[in-house]
Amino acid sequence: MEEDLKRAYEAYFKSREGLGSTNQPNAGMSEIEDIEGNSYAVLRNVNGILAVFNIPKNLSLELVELEEENWPESLKEE
Repeated sequence: MEEDLKRAYEAYFKSREGLGSTNQPNAGMSEIEDIEGNSYAVLRNVNGILAVFNIPKNLSLELVELEEENWPESLKEE
C-alpha cells in the first residue's frame, strides 16, 4: 500500500493542481482507504482533501484522479 501512496503523490505533483501549488499534501494526513471494495489514495492537508486517486486492482495500470463529484460518498462528507 505504501507504494500506491507514493504513486499518488507522484501523480498529484504532475497534475495541474500540483504543479507550482503551495497546497501540498501532508504525509501524516494522507492515506489509502478501502471503500466498498475499492482502494483509493486520499491526499489531504490541513485544508482537507486535495485529491482522490482510484487504485486499480491491476497495478500495472496508472492511477486515475477522480473529480470531486465522483468521490465515494463517505469522502464527500469530510
